[in-house]
Amino acid sequence: MENNKPVFYMLVGLPASGKSSESDRLGDVIVRSSDYLRDKLCGDINDMKNNGAVFTILQSLVRVEFLDTLRLLNCKKVCVFVDTPFEVCVKRNEERERTVPKEAMERMKRFLEPPTFAEGWDEIRVVKNWDEKENSDGGDR
Repeated sequence: MENNKPVFYMLVGLPASGKSSESDRLGDVIVRSSDYLRDKLCGDINDMKNNGAVFTILQSLVRVEFLDTLRLLNCKKVCVFVDTPFEVCVKRNEERERTVPKEAMERMKRFLEPPTFAEGWDEIRVVKNWDEKENSDGGDR
């Protein structure tokens, strides 16, 4: 029966870390990205005024509270942590059509906490979504 349980995935990582690319690799899943949340909360995916509400999922305590709400659902809870060096994220962000201000990325980096099983996950996957060429300067995480 365990194999028939629905699976809830949460992708955690900085902007431009590769979360969307990883969600594409998960297959036939429903994705609720930060753009989706921004659209639902603000009515516009370009509205960055409420990014605090959108990106609080970077913090462990918020993830724990969220997982508590899933307790009543009989699903497997999987966290995919997209662990990409900060400088790689900054470079990728600069190449995007819609960018996140570097100051906001630095703030998110300070708040980013890798997931732990103590939060309530059934599985944690750590994904390195970058290659050495992208991080040739040895930037920090």
